[in-house]
Amino acid sequence: MKYPTHISFTTSLANYIKSMQDKVNEGKLPAVLHDKNLQAIVETIMDYQAQLKQIPAGVKRALAVLRGIDKLIVQQRSEHRDIHRRVTCRKGCSACCHQMVEITTDEAELLAKLVETGRAAIDPEKLLKQASWSTDPDKWWLQPKEERSCVFLKDNVCSVYKYRPVNCRKYLVVNDPKECANPLGGPVLTVMMNEVEILATAAGDLDRASLGSNMPQTLLKAIMKRGMLRGKK
Repeated sequence: MKYPTHISFTTSLANYIKSMQDKVNEGKLPAVLHDKNLQAIVETIMDYQAQLKQIPAGVKRALAVLRGIDKLIVQQRSEHRDIHRRVTCRKGCSACCHQMVEITTDEAELLAKLVETGRAAIDPEKLLKQASWSTDPDKWWLQPKEERSCVFLKDNVCSVYKYRPVNCRKYLVVNDPKECANPLGGPVLTVMMNEVEILATAAGDLDRASLGSNMPQTLLKAIMKRGMLRGKK
């Protein structure tokens, strides 16, 4: 089976597929098994998308995806307890909360709704400044640490934890958390959860308008669409 270029896989899932293809090329994995696995992945993605298309885009679809991701993570933890015992993520760490995170427009609508209804508060000037930076990850890390922190990070705790984006939910590491403070400075070892990545791919690929969009820019658009920050530039 040829690599399905019509689907925008998450980075983790794309790397997994590539690693399997490398094993085929090295003679360590029968091509027929790789093809069967890849076909199953694509079919599952398509099934997820068919279900998600039945849900109105925006807040409702974002919530449905988050519920699905949480369910899969719980399942993965139960099935692979030995791996998840090694996860070093802890409340208050917040190292990863200074990274450049990609979110979908559905997730941006959900977060903007929280801000609009007063269930979450942000610093508008900080969001505007972050949104003005380049989407180049290398340039993101040139900014002072405090200015890179997520606008929803309060006292090193996520103020929207229940509604945090998919990429935040599935970012579980087994290395020293300090490495997450600057992934460009050293390797970050994350837990690979295939089923989670498949649903994340389905949601992200369905919302193609947001592909490659970072949180500040996507969130700012959603907030301004709701009439907030009017007159700001």
